Amino acid sequence: MFDVKDFTKYKPFMDIFKAVVDNNLKLSNEEKLCYLHKYLADLQPIQKGTAANIRNFLAQIQQHIYALKDLEQPVHNWDMLLFSILSRKLDTYTNMAYHLDKENPLELPTLNEFISFLEKRAMTLEDSPAERKEW
Repeated sequence: MFDVKDFTKYKPFMDIFKAVVDNNLKLSNEEKLCYLHKYLADLQPIQKGTAANIRNFLAQIQQHIYALKDLEQPVHNWDMLLFSILSRKLDTYTNMAYHLDKENPLELPTLNEFISFLEKRAMTLEDSPAERKEW
């Protein structure tokens, strides 16, 4: 399994994933998506909403998105699916802050909006005094 902390394993992981899943003609697109969904679901949740934890989570998200794009998957059509999977990985405070930060709560979330929020949140926490690393 690819570990986001060791980027040297990304290429070998993608080679194996393509050989076993993507190039497997016996698997339907839906089955391939299930494998990718399981891989995304295996992301470690944020236990504590610190800047470092959010940055690590963002790095994992971006690696997974790149992997999906490398497999020529239509990631741009999957905002709701990806948001649904990824938002469940947030700690309570970060999740609450995301929903409070949304300008229009009735509008469907986009992956870019979600990623932008997490980047802004990490930056805000980095600029905060040490005792306020988790709100």
